[in-house]
Amino acid sequence: MQSSYWKSQLFRDILPHWTSSIVDKENQSYHTSMDETWRPLPQDTVRYPSMIARHLFSYSAAFMLSGEREYMEMAARLKDYLLANAWDEQYGGWYNSLSPKGRIIDADKSSFVQLYAITGLTLYYLVTKDPEVLSYIEKSNALMESKAWDSTHMGYYDKMNRDWSVAVENKSFSPQLAPISGYLLYLYLASREESYLDQSLKILEMVEQKMVDPATGWVLEAFDREWNYSPSKTGPNEINIGHNIEVVWMLARVYLLNGKEEFMPLLRYLDRLNGSHGFDLENGFWYAEVGREEKELHTPFSYWWIQAYGIMADLVLAEAMQEKKYLERFEKAGEIWDTHFLDRANGDTHLTVGKNGEVLQGNKATQYKSSYHNGEHAFLNYLYLRCFQEKKPFHLFFYVQESGLEQPLYPLPIEAKGVSIKAVWIENEPADLKLIGNQGLAIPPISKKSLVKVEIQPE
Repeated sequence: MQSSYWKSQLFRDILPHWTSSIVDKENQSYHTSMDETWRPLPQDTVRYPSMIARHLFSYSAAFMLSGEREYMEMAARLKDYLLANAWDEQYGGWYNSLSPKGRIIDADKSSFVQLYAITGLTLYYLVTKDPEVLSYIEKSNALMESKAWDSTHMGYYDKMNRDWSVAVENKSFSPQLAPISGYLLYLYLASREESYLDQSLKILEMVEQKMVDPATGWVLEAFDREWNYSPSKTGPNEINIGHNIEVVWMLARVYLLNGKEEFMPLLRYLDRLNGSHGFDLENGFWYAEVGREEKELHTPFSYWWIQAYGIMADLVLAEAMQEKKYLERFEKAGEIWDTHFLDRANGDTHLTVGKNGEVLQGNKATQYKSSYHNGEHAFLNYLYLRCFQEKKPFHLFFYVQESGLEQPLYPLPIEAKGVSIKAVWIENEPADLKLIGNQGLAIPPISKKSLVKVEIQPE
C-alpha cells in the first residue's frame, strides 16, 4: 500500500536487469528473446519494433520518476534505433520485424506493432516535448485512422500489407483497446487536446456496441469484419480476464477524466463479472481465462501482465467508485505479485505462474514480453498511490527541448484532478511558476535541452 514500494521495485527489481542484458552490442540492437536467466535464446534472430518501443516507455517512465540521466540516455538510444530502422520511409508506419543488423524481415503492418510503437514514443514525448517524436506519433495515429480503421463496420483491422492495403479483415481485442491504454489517454493528459479523448470515446462506444457478448456480458476476443464472433480462434475458455480488466480500467480512467456516467453501467457489470469469476479473493490471484458460459471454468495459471492489470485497475476503481473493497483486492493481489510473480533470483518477473506459485514459464523477453508492463505497473502504482491515497508531495522530471518560445507542460500523466503544481526548477535552479489552468505550467524559453523538475502536491 506504500508508493515507495512500487518506485523501488522499478529501480531495484525491474530495470537494472534489463539494462545489463538487453543490449546486443555486436549488432547495435536489442535482444527480444531471452530465457529466465537473461540468456539470448536460439530464436533471438528477430527484432520486434513493438517490444523495443515498449522498452522506450519504461525508460522514459524511469527518467520521469528519477531525473537520472542514464535512463534518458537509454531512452534516447531506443528512440533513435526505432526512427532509424523500424520506420517505413516509403509508405509510413512501423515494420513488423527486423534482423539483428536492421534488415527488414517482415515489412507488413500489424495493428499490434503500430500501436505499441506509438505507445513507447508517446511517453518519451511526454518527458521531452520533442517535436520530431510528436510528428511520428501523429503520422502513425493518422495512418491507423485512415488506413486500418474500418469506416463501414468500425474497428481496426488486424493486419495490413506494407502499402497499407488491408491484408486481414478480422478484428481482435488488442488493436481496439491498445490505442486507449497505450497512448491516447497519455497524449490527452500531456496536451489537453480534446481530439485524443474523443478518439478514446469513439473506441469505447464501439467496444460497447460490437464486442460485448449479449448473452453473458463479457467482452469477447475475436471477430470477422462484420463483428460476428469467432470462438474457434479464442481457445476453450474463451474469455481473456486481462482484456476484460483492461476495458474496466479504461472506462474508469475516462470517467475520472470527464465525469460522465455514459459508460458506468458497462463498467459496473464487467467489474462484477471480473471480480466474481476472474479473481480468487482468498489467494489474491487473477486468472488468465474463464469459460464464456461456464464461468466456473478457469485456467489454474495467469500471466504477469494480467496480475499487473488487475492491480493497477483496482487503484483507479477505488478512486472512481470510492469503495474500500478495491483497495482490499489491490492489497491481496499485490501480495501475490510480490511472492509469486517477481523473480527474486534473476530479476523482473516470471512470464506464467500457477495459482499455487509454481513458475510455469520464466522467459524474460519474448515477442510479447518486454519491460513495459512491469515498468508501467510500477510507474502508475506509485503515482496512483501518491495522488489517490497518500496525498503526499512528489517530484516529476522532464528533459525539455530547447525553444525560443514558452512551452506548455502538463506534468501529471494520470487522471488525478485534485493536485496542484507548487514549484519548478530548470537545471536545478528555481524558476518562476507560471500556471496554465489547474494542472499545467509554462516553461520559459530555453537555449538548450534542460532538466526540468516539477513539484506536485495532491490535495
